[in-house]
Amino acid sequence: MKLSWIAAFWALFLIFTLNLQAQKKSYPNELRGYEFYGRGRIISIELGESTKEDIEKVFGSTCTDKCELDEKWSIKFEYFGDFTRSIGNGKKMWDVTPKAQFIGKLYSITLMPKSRISFDENDFSDQFVQGGEGASASHGERNVFYLVYKDGDGLSYKIFEKVAAKKDANTLLVNDSLTKGDLVEIRYEIPDKQQKQIWIKLRITNDLFH
Repeated sequence: MKLSWIAAFWALFLIFTLNLQAQKKSYPNELRGYEFYGRGRIISIELGESTKEDIEKVFGSTCTDKCELDEKWSIKFEYFGDFTRSIGNGKKMWDVTPKAQFIGKLYSITLMPKSRISFDENDFSDQFVQGGEGASASHGERNVFYLVYKDGDGLSYKIFEKVAAKKDANTLLVNDSLTKGDLVEIRYEIPDKQQKQIWIKLRITNDLFH
């Protein structure tokens, strides 16, 4: 009888543990072999909950921006209140600010590989939407283009596409560190559907129909 009670206790404990792990795993579309959220050194780090003090407990007081996760990856943290943001509904744009209880809490986690990792579009399931992103580099003389694959849960993969001279967008320039298809970063953010409960509208910045 006693053994049956002990077995039942451990069975319930195992079910509770598995359910807790399932609740914490917020990014079901992580690519196999690149599962980071809620694991390893960041197992205790939670978006929307953790603070800079929590990060320092894991990575040390010198970790203010870009830190070392391990020998293969660097990691960067962004917090509510560190940046400005605008949102829109197709008709208007608003400046927004986070509610007071979220200021200083973790907004995003970004991982950057220290060596080249190559992907192609076939690595991403239909859970991801492909978009584009551009940035100026080298004193604005070049445009850098990326492909961004993002799912509905706030997970995205930024992939290097090309570097082009501004005068001729079809002219590819040699890049010593990246080639087409190379992974630039993996980013975890709070899902958009949850972010609606976080931001407060301040003012209209652009009325698209006036």
